[in-house]
Amino acid sequence: MNYGAPSLSSNNTVNMKQNITKKQYPTMNSSLDPIKKQMVVFILGATGAGKSKLSSDIATHFFGEVINSKNIQFYDIQFFDGLDIITKNGYLPIIAGESNSCIEALVENPKTKFRSKFECCFIWLYVSLAVHFKHVAKRVDQMVHAGLVDEIREVFKPGADYSLGVRRAIVVLEMEKYFLAEMKIVDFGVDKEVLLREAIAETKCNTQILVCRQLEKIQRMRNELGWNMHRIDLTPVFEKSGDEAEEAWDEIVLKPSLQIVSDFLKEDQTMTIGLY
Repeated sequence: MNYGAPSLSSNNTVNMKQNITKKQYPTMNSSLDPIKKQMVVFILGATGAGKSKLSSDIATHFFGEVINSKNIQFYDIQFFDGLDIITKNGYLPIIAGESNSCIEALVENPKTKFRSKFECCFIWLYVSLAVHFKHVAKRVDQMVHAGLVDEIREVFKPGADYSLGVRRAIVVLEMEKYFLAEMKIVDFGVDKEVLLREAIAETKCNTQILVCRQLEKIQRMRNELGWNMHRIDLTPVFEKSGDEAEEAWDEIVLKPSLQIVSDFLKEDQTMTIGLY
């Protein structure tokens, strides 16, 4: 379930794309020569900022291949061979996801010398903290309503360490007391529904803390490591809903992002860009 952008369902996204006229957006021509110089686009942003949606949109317009940053194995030669195959086949690698640490390790690793092999375009999706906090809190409520508690119940094992790894990623730690009370393993002296409300509130709080940490890392990559980032403020998108949110995404996020990528690709004189 994707809550990356408010009120942008898959059906609405398809309709939005169908409304984009051919003259609006530059794109690669599949009949032209494949990419000769290796170029990579990175979509950065805190959790819930719409990275998956934007990477998919960009891939659609520029014959891209989306790679989740969590799947990056920056020490594995096969990963670089895969990038090489993608570019030589005329596709544009687009790396997006929650793991900014993996992205930093990939780009800055002195052993692999990524920078010397790839030209990088960084797009940062930014949302003001107040609006972002409200959005991720709403996102947690939506996930709970969609069955998150039942999903976690299926994998919960009393006594397991849920502070690290994959288990931590699926919010089991916050729900531990609730499930222990539900299984009557531990009596916390309060109703289990109270524990559930506390767990949901803690999940929201921890997600907001995660947003802050992710933003700090992105700002450090820009300010200390000198990454040249294209910052797109999509706060107005999150402040709207329904058709207005779709239109705002198109105008505020999609159009400038496609232009940024188009300009990036034009910088390489061996790349030919066509227009629909």
